[in-house]
Amino acid sequence: MLSLLSFMHAFVDGICASVMLGQITPAFTAEAAVLVLFYNLLAFSTQGLTGLLTDRIGHHRELTLISAALLIAGLLFPCPPLASAVFKTCLVGLGNSLFHVAGGAKVITRSAKKALPLGIFVAPGAMGLTLGTLFPSLGGIFAVLLAACCVGLCFIKDELPSATSNKNSADMPLTPMVLFAAAALLFCIFSRAFGGSIVAFPWKSTALLSIITTAAVVAGKMLGGLLCDRFGAVKTTAISIPLAAVLVIFCSQWMLPSLAGQLLLNLSMPISLWLLCLLLPQNPGFAFGLAASFLYPGTLFAMFLPDAPLLRTSVSAAVFVINTVLMIFAAVYISKRSKTAV
Repeated sequence: MLSLLSFMHAFVDGICASVMLGQITPAFTAEAAVLVLFYNLLAFSTQGLTGLLTDRIGHHRELTLISAALLIAGLLFPCPPLASAVFKTCLVGLGNSLFHVAGGAKVITRSAKKALPLGIFVAPGAMGLTLGTLFPSLGGIFAVLLAACCVGLCFIKDELPSATSNKNSADMPLTPMVLFAAAALLFCIFSRAFGGSIVAFPWKSTALLSIITTAAVVAGKMLGGLLCDRFGAVKTTAISIPLAAVLVIFCSQWMLPSLAGQLLLNLSMPISLWLLCLLLPQNPGFAFGLAASFLYPGTLFAMFLPDAPLLRTSVSAAVFVINTVLMIFAAVYISKRSKTAV
Protein backbone atom coordinates (compact mmCIF):
# COMPACT_ATOMS: atom_id res chain seq x y z
CA MET A 1 0.00 0.00 0.00
CA LEU A 2 2.89 2.39 0.70
CA SER A 3 4.09 2.27 -2.92
CA LEU A 4 0.59 2.90 -4.24
CA LEU A 5 -0.02 5.86 -1.92
CA SER A 6 3.40 7.29 -2.84
CA PHE A 7 2.59 7.19 -6.56
CA MET A 8 -0.80 8.73 -5.80
CA HIS A 9 0.96 11.57 -4.00
CA ALA A 10 2.87 12.42 -7.16
CA PHE A 11 -0.28 12.32 -9.30
CA VAL A 12 -2.24 14.42 -6.79
CA ASP A 13 0.33 17.21 -6.73
CA GLY A 14 0.71 16.96 -10.51
CA ILE A 15 -3.02 17.45 -11.01
CA CYS A 16 -3.06 20.45 -8.68
CA ALA A 17 -0.19 22.11 -10.55
CA SER A 18 -1.80 21.32 -13.90
CA VAL A 19 -5.12 22.86 -12.86
CA MET A 20 -3.74 25.98 -11.24
CA LEU A 21 -0.99 26.76 -13.75
CA GLY A 22 -2.41 25.18 -16.90
CA GLN A 23 -6.13 25.98 -16.65
CA ILE A 24 -6.80 28.76 -14.16
CA THR A 25 -3.77 31.04 -14.39
CA PRO A 26 -3.82 31.42 -18.22
CA ALA A 27 -7.58 32.01 -18.27
CA PHE A 28 -7.70 34.54 -15.42
CA THR A 29 -4.44 36.47 -15.58
CA ALA A 30 -5.69 39.41 -13.53
CA GLU A 31 -7.06 37.22 -10.75
CA ALA A 32 -4.42 34.46 -10.99
CA ALA A 33 -2.35 35.58 -7.99
CA VAL A 34 -5.41 35.69 -5.74
CA LEU A 35 -6.65 32.29 -6.93
CA VAL A 36 -3.21 30.71 -6.42
CA LEU A 37 -3.03 32.23 -2.93
CA PHE A 38 -6.52 30.89 -2.21
CA TYR A 39 -5.50 27.45 -3.44
CA ASN A 40 -2.38 27.37 -1.26
CA LEU A 41 -4.37 28.40 1.80
CA LEU A 42 -6.88 25.61 1.16
CA ALA A 43 -4.30 22.97 0.26
CA PHE A 44 -1.89 23.63 3.13
CA SER A 45 -3.42 25.77 5.86
CA THR A 46 -6.50 23.58 6.23
CA GLN A 47 -4.58 20.35 6.74
CA GLY A 48 -4.65 20.66 10.50
CA LEU A 49 -8.45 20.77 10.38
CA THR A 50 -8.82 18.00 7.82
CA GLY A 51 -6.33 16.00 9.89
CA LEU A 52 -8.54 16.34 12.95
CA LEU A 53 -11.51 15.25 10.84
CA THR A 54 -9.58 12.25 9.56
CA ASP A 55 -8.58 11.18 13.05
CA ARG A 56 -12.19 11.48 14.20
CA ILE A 57 -13.69 9.57 11.27
CA GLY A 58 -10.96 7.03 10.60
CA HIS A 59 -11.58 5.17 7.33
CA HIS A 60 -8.37 6.49 5.81
CA ARG A 61 -8.76 4.47 2.61
CA GLU A 62 -12.26 5.80 1.97
CA LEU A 63 -11.20 9.39 2.64
CA THR A 64 -8.26 8.95 0.28
CA LEU A 65 -10.64 7.82 -2.46
CA ILE A 66 -12.90 10.81 -1.80
CA SER A 67 -9.93 13.15 -2.07
CA ALA A 68 -8.99 11.63 -5.44
CA ALA A 69 -12.57 12.12 -6.66
CA LEU A 70 -12.43 15.80 -5.65
CA LEU A 71 -9.16 16.29 -7.53
CA ILE A 72 -10.32 14.58 -10.72
CA ALA A 73 -13.60 16.54 -10.57
CA GLY A 74 -11.58 19.74 -10.17
CA LEU A 75 -9.51 18.89 -13.25
CA LEU A 76 -12.59 18.14 -15.36
CA PHE A 77 -14.80 20.97 -14.06
CA PRO A 78 -15.23 23.73 -16.70
CA CYS A 79 -13.11 26.80 -16.02
CA PRO A 80 -14.87 30.00 -17.20
CA PRO A 81 -16.44 32.07 -15.73
CA LEU A 82 -14.59 33.28 -12.64
CA ALA A 83 -17.09 31.69 -10.25
CA SER A 84 -16.36 28.32 -11.83
CA ALA A 85 -12.64 28.94 -11.42
CA VAL A 86 -13.15 29.61 -7.71
CA PHE A 87 -15.14 26.39 -7.34
CA LYS A 88 -12.48 24.52 -9.32
CA THR A 89 -9.83 25.92 -6.98
CA CYS A 90 -11.87 24.75 -3.98
CA LEU A 91 -12.14 21.23 -5.37
CA VAL A 92 -8.41 20.76 -5.97
CA GLY A 93 -7.36 22.66 -2.84
CA LEU A 94 -9.57 20.68 -0.48
CA GLY A 95 -8.87 17.45 -2.37
CA ASN A 96 -5.16 18.04 -1.94
CA SER A 97 -5.59 18.78 1.77
CA LEU A 98 -7.70 15.69 2.42
CA PHE A 99 -5.43 13.37 0.44
CA HIS A 100 -2.32 14.34 2.34
CA VAL A 101 -3.77 13.82 5.80
CA ALA A 102 -5.74 10.67 4.93
CA GLY A 103 -2.90 9.07 3.00
CA GLY A 104 -0.34 10.31 5.50
CA ALA A 105 -2.34 8.95 8.44
CA LYS A 106 -2.59 5.56 6.74
CA VAL A 107 1.19 5.47 6.21
CA ILE A 108 1.84 6.52 9.80
CA THR A 109 -0.41 3.83 11.25
CA ARG A 110 1.43 1.18 9.22
CA SER A 111 4.97 2.51 9.73
CA ALA A 112 5.80 0.64 12.96
CA LYS A 113 7.35 3.84 14.35
CA LYS A 114 9.84 4.08 11.48
CA ALA A 115 10.71 7.28 9.60
CA LEU A 116 11.47 5.66 6.23
CA PRO A 117 7.82 5.04 5.21
CA LEU A 118 7.06 8.71 5.77
CA GLY A 119 10.03 9.71 3.61
CA ILE A 120 8.90 7.39 0.84
CA PHE A 121 5.35 8.74 0.97
CA VAL A 122 6.14 12.46 1.00
CA ALA A 123 9.00 12.42 -1.52
CA PRO A 124 7.18 11.84 -4.86
CA GLY A 125 4.90 14.84 -4.36
CA ALA A 126 7.74 17.20 -5.25
CA MET A 127 8.29 15.47 -8.60
CA GLY A 128 4.58 15.52 -9.40
CA LEU A 129 4.47 19.24 -8.61
CA THR A 130 7.45 19.97 -10.85
CA LEU A 131 6.13 17.93 -13.78
CA GLY A 132 2.67 19.48 -13.47
CA THR A 133 4.22 22.95 -13.38
CA LEU A 134 6.49 22.38 -16.38
CA PHE A 135 3.97 20.38 -18.42
CA PRO A 136 0.39 21.29 -17.39
CA SER A 137 -0.96 19.23 -20.28
CA LEU A 138 -0.03 16.11 -18.30
CA GLY A 139 -2.99 16.73 -16.01
CA GLY A 140 -5.22 14.29 -17.89
CA ILE A 141 -2.58 11.56 -17.71
CA PHE A 142 -2.14 12.17 -13.99
CA ALA A 143 -5.91 11.87 -13.53
CA VAL A 144 -6.06 8.53 -15.36
CA LEU A 145 -3.14 7.19 -13.33
CA LEU A 146 -4.69 8.44 -10.10
CA ALA A 147 -7.98 6.73 -10.95
CA ALA A 148 -6.12 3.50 -11.70
CA CYS A 149 -4.37 3.72 -8.33
CA CYS A 150 -7.74 4.20 -6.64
CA VAL A 151 -8.96 0.98 -8.21
CA GLY A 152 -5.84 -0.78 -6.99
CA LEU A 153 -6.32 0.68 -3.53
CA CYS A 154 -9.76 -0.89 -3.32
CA PHE A 155 -8.32 -4.37 -3.85
CA ILE A 156 -5.48 -4.16 -1.34
CA LYS A 157 -6.21 -5.97 1.90
CA ASP A 158 -6.02 -3.58 4.81
CA GLU A 159 -4.15 -5.27 7.62
CA LEU A 160 -5.05 -2.56 10.10
CA PRO A 161 -8.40 -1.12 11.19
CA SER A 162 -9.53 1.97 9.35
CA ALA A 163 -9.27 4.11 12.46
CA THR A 164 -5.99 4.91 14.16
CA SER A 165 -4.00 1.81 14.98
CA ASN A 166 -2.18 3.35 17.91
CA LYS A 167 -4.95 2.83 20.47
CA ASN A 168 -2.47 1.38 22.92
CA SER A 169 -0.20 4.39 22.65
CA ALA A 170 -0.97 7.22 25.01
CA ASP A 171 -0.44 10.80 23.95
CA MET A 172 2.07 12.72 26.01
CA PRO A 173 0.28 14.99 28.49
CA LEU A 174 0.17 18.51 27.09
CA THR A 175 2.73 19.96 29.44
CA PRO A 176 4.55 23.19 28.56
CA MET A 177 7.59 21.14 27.50
CA VAL A 178 5.53 18.96 25.14
CA LEU A 179 4.00 22.07 23.59
CA PHE A 180 7.44 23.62 23.26
CA ALA A 181 8.79 20.48 21.57
CA ALA A 182 5.89 20.55 19.11
CA ALA A 183 6.47 24.26 18.43
CA ALA A 184 10.17 23.55 17.90
CA LEU A 185 9.40 20.92 15.28
CA LEU A 186 6.92 23.21 13.54
CA PHE A 187 9.58 25.91 13.38
CA CYS A 188 11.95 23.37 11.83
CA ILE A 189 9.35 22.58 9.17
CA PHE A 190 8.89 26.31 8.59
CA SER A 191 12.68 26.64 8.29
CA ARG A 192 12.98 23.89 5.71
CA ALA A 193 10.36 25.56 3.50
CA PHE A 194 12.15 28.87 4.00
CA GLY A 195 15.53 27.36 3.09
CA GLY A 196 14.10 25.82 -0.06
CA SER A 197 12.73 29.17 -1.25
CA ILE A 198 15.20 31.79 -0.06
CA VAL A 199 17.74 31.34 -2.86
CA ALA A 200 17.55 31.43 -6.64
CA PHE A 201 19.59 29.12 -8.84
CA PRO A 202 20.97 31.00 -11.88
CA TRP A 203 22.05 27.74 -13.45
CA LYS A 204 18.55 26.22 -13.35
CA SER A 205 17.57 27.51 -16.76
CA THR A 206 15.92 24.52 -18.43
CA ALA A 207 13.13 22.06 -17.69
CA LEU A 208 15.66 19.24 -17.40
CA LEU A 209 17.65 21.10 -14.75
CA SER A 210 14.43 21.78 -12.80
CA ILE A 211 13.65 18.06 -12.87
CA ILE A 212 17.20 17.22 -11.74
CA THR A 213 16.86 19.68 -8.85
CA THR A 214 13.57 18.10 -7.85
CA ALA A 215 15.18 14.66 -8.02
CA ALA A 216 17.67 15.85 -5.40
CA VAL A 217 14.77 16.96 -3.20
CA VAL A 218 13.02 13.60 -3.65
CA ALA A 219 16.21 11.70 -2.87
CA GLY A 220 16.78 13.81 0.23
CA LYS A 221 13.35 13.06 1.67
CA MET A 222 13.68 9.33 1.07
CA LEU A 223 17.24 9.20 2.35
CA GLY A 224 16.32 11.24 5.42
CA GLY A 225 13.93 8.58 6.65
CA LEU A 226 16.46 5.84 5.98
CA LEU A 227 19.30 7.63 7.78
CA CYS A 228 17.04 8.49 10.70
CA ASP A 229 16.13 4.84 11.20
CA ARG A 230 19.75 3.78 10.84
CA PHE A 231 21.66 6.46 12.76
CA GLY A 232 18.99 8.34 14.68
CA ALA A 233 17.41 11.76 14.35
CA VAL A 234 20.01 13.59 16.46
CA LYS A 235 23.06 12.50 14.45
CA THR A 236 21.34 12.90 11.10
CA THR A 237 20.09 16.43 11.72
CA ALA A 238 23.18 17.61 13.59
CA ILE A 239 25.30 16.83 10.53
CA SER A 240 22.93 17.50 7.65
CA ILE A 241 21.39 20.86 8.60
CA PRO A 242 24.67 22.81 9.12
CA LEU A 243 26.09 21.37 5.89
CA ALA A 244 22.87 22.25 4.08
CA ALA A 245 23.05 25.80 5.47
CA VAL A 246 26.52 26.39 4.05
CA LEU A 247 25.61 25.02 0.61
CA VAL A 248 22.20 26.71 0.40
CA ILE A 249 23.37 30.14 1.56
CA PHE A 250 26.77 30.42 -0.09
CA CYS A 251 26.83 28.02 -3.07
CA SER A 252 23.57 28.61 -4.95
CA GLN A 253 25.38 29.83 -8.06
CA TRP A 254 26.96 26.43 -8.67
CA MET A 255 24.96 23.42 -9.75
CA LEU A 256 26.53 20.49 -7.91
CA PRO A 257 26.83 22.19 -4.50
CA SER A 258 23.26 23.46 -4.89
CA LEU A 259 21.97 19.96 -5.58
CA ALA A 260 23.86 18.64 -2.57
CA GLY A 261 22.41 21.45 -0.47
CA GLN A 262 18.85 20.64 -1.51
CA LEU A 263 19.38 16.96 -0.80
CA LEU A 264 20.82 17.67 2.66
CA LEU A 265 18.13 20.24 3.46
CA ASN A 266 15.37 17.75 2.77
CA LEU A 267 16.87 15.00 4.92
CA SER A 268 15.16 16.62 7.90
CA MET A 269 11.68 16.62 6.34
CA PRO A 270 10.57 13.07 7.25
CA ILE A 271 12.49 13.30 10.53
CA SER A 272 10.60 16.34 11.82
CA LEU A 273 7.31 14.80 10.71
CA TRP A 274 8.17 11.48 12.37
CA LEU A 275 9.07 13.20 15.64
CA LEU A 276 5.81 15.13 15.60
CA CYS A 277 3.94 11.86 15.10
CA LEU A 278 5.69 10.44 18.17
CA LEU A 279 4.33 13.38 20.14
CA LEU A 280 0.78 12.71 18.90
CA PRO A 281 0.56 8.93 18.44
CA GLN A 282 -3.23 8.81 18.52
CA ASN A 283 -3.65 11.70 16.09
CA PRO A 284 -1.60 10.86 12.97
CA GLY A 285 -3.79 12.90 10.63
CA PHE A 286 -3.55 15.98 12.81
CA ALA A 287 0.22 15.55 13.20
CA PHE A 288 0.68 15.26 9.44
CA GLY A 289 -1.66 18.15 8.70
CA LEU A 290 -0.16 20.42 11.34
CA ALA A 291 3.30 19.85 9.87
CA ALA A 292 2.11 20.61 6.33
CA SER A 293 0.37 23.79 7.43
CA PHE A 294 3.72 25.36 8.29
CA LEU A 295 5.22 24.86 4.82
CA TYR A 296 3.44 27.72 3.08
CA PRO A 297 4.27 30.33 5.77
CA GLY A 298 7.94 29.43 5.39
CA THR A 299 7.73 29.91 1.64
CA LEU A 300 5.92 33.24 2.03
CA PHE A 301 8.51 34.47 4.53
CA ALA A 302 11.27 33.77 2.02
CA MET A 303 9.32 35.44 -0.80
CA PHE A 304 8.64 38.65 1.12
CA LEU A 305 12.00 39.03 2.82
CA PRO A 306 13.58 42.25 1.46
CA ASP A 307 15.99 41.71 -1.41
CA ALA A 308 19.07 42.86 0.50
CA PRO A 309 21.92 40.32 0.24
CA LEU A 310 23.37 40.94 3.71
CA LEU A 311 19.95 40.81 5.37
CA ARG A 312 18.91 37.65 3.56
CA THR A 313 22.21 35.94 4.39
CA SER A 314 22.01 36.94 8.06
CA VAL A 315 18.39 35.85 8.43
CA SER A 316 19.06 32.58 6.62
CA ALA A 317 22.04 31.79 8.83
CA ALA A 318 20.04 32.57 11.97
CA VAL A 319 17.14 30.39 10.83
CA PHE A 320 19.43 27.44 10.13
CA VAL A 321 21.21 27.76 13.49
CA ILE A 322 17.93 27.89 15.40
CA ASN A 323 16.62 25.03 13.30
CA THR A 324 19.56 22.81 14.23
CA VAL A 325 19.30 23.57 17.96
CA LEU A 326 15.55 23.02 18.08
CA MET A 327 15.65 19.77 16.09
CA ILE A 328 18.27 18.30 18.41
CA PHE A 329 16.35 19.45 21.49
CA ALA A 330 13.08 17.98 20.20
CA ALA A 331 14.69 14.68 19.23
CA VAL A 332 16.39 14.24 22.62
CA TYR A 333 13.28 15.26 24.56
CA ILE A 334 10.93 13.00 22.59
CA SER A 335 13.35 10.11 22.92
CA LYS A 336 13.22 10.37 26.69
CA ARG A 337 9.46 10.84 26.89
CA SER A 338 8.36 8.24 24.34
CA LYS A 339 10.99 5.62 25.24
CA THR A 340 11.82 5.46 21.52
CA ALA A 341 15.41 5.62 20.33
CA VAL A 342 15.88 8.62 18.08
